[in-house]
Amino acid sequence: MGCAVIDLVRSDFNPAECWEIAPTKNLAAPASSPTRVKGNDASDAAPLPTKAERAPGRPAREPRASKGLDGPPRDIEEVWQRIRAHEGKEFSQKEGKRFRYSVTVSYLRPSTTNQNLPKRHFEEALSFLPLDGPGQINHLRGASFIYGVLMDGRIRRGDW
Repeated sequence: MGCAVIDLVRSDFNPAECWEIAPTKNLAAPASSPTRVKGNDASDAAPLPTKAERAPGRPAREPRASKGLDGPPRDIEEVWQRIRAHEGKEFSQKEGKRFRYSVTVSYLRPSTTNQNLPKRHFEEALSFLPLDGPGQINHLRGASFIYGVLMDGRIRRGDW
């Protein structure tokens, strides 16, 4: 690495040019000459999504639409009442690890961790239902617990 730094210092490297180079489409592919942004070279390239448009390390994904006329609405207050009604009962994560939980006005606390899972995370997860696994909501704290609660038949009641 030291030799690379020395070669860089001795070269005619201009840091300002770094801002003029667009990333290659496939970063895993062998390096090819980069496309310069100046002129018409990069006019065909689509703009990259902003951080707000995608979660870090994952491609952008649209949440599933909530049920409309074809099913009951997914109201967080209704779902939270169902969750409160089953407080202290045994639930399981996708991999089979069992847990119980306690509920406050705005948090759920699983018995096997010291995390408080916010009610607003459950509300956000409702837009992704039905879930194939906790990875779909991995951006939320305690995704495996949220998955275990929301996908349980006692909470679902066939609504999703």
